[in-house]
Amino acid sequence: GKVVRLPTQITVSIGGKKAGVGAILSSTSTEDTSVTTFTVMTPLLSLDDMIPGIISFERYTNRFNFDCFDSAVAVVTPKQASLKGKTSSADGRSVTISMRNFPALKAAADVTVKFGNTKCGGDECNVLSFKNSAE
Repeated sequence: GKVVRLPTQITVSIGGKKAGVGAILSSTSTEDTSVTTFTVMTPLLSLDDMIPGIISFERYTNRFNFDCFDSAVAVVTPKQASLKGKTSSADGRSVTISMRNFPALKAAADVTVKFGNTKCGGDECNVLSFKNSAE
């Protein structure tokens, strides 16, 4: 494998448009393999379910699919709770989060929900259920 040292060593295109390669976050290699993590500035794209992308480094090329959608919008109902977690919902503890322009979920673990520094997924806070629907 080879280590990538400069963003100019990598080219990326998404939907046939050049994407800017930002910082190389890490790059390690062994005799047989390498792993490189880097940032990419996506080009302006039109809506589509899957847009083909290509990453190239020297003689190596990797193809991938990229999801493209409108900016996600989340609406929380009710919008407030007491310091003890009481809400005005029917059960007195829950909120409903409606997300628009968000990829479909396959499991509750596909989404991370945080209230301040509290990440849902334990005793204090948890994602109880979800439902995918089309508008």
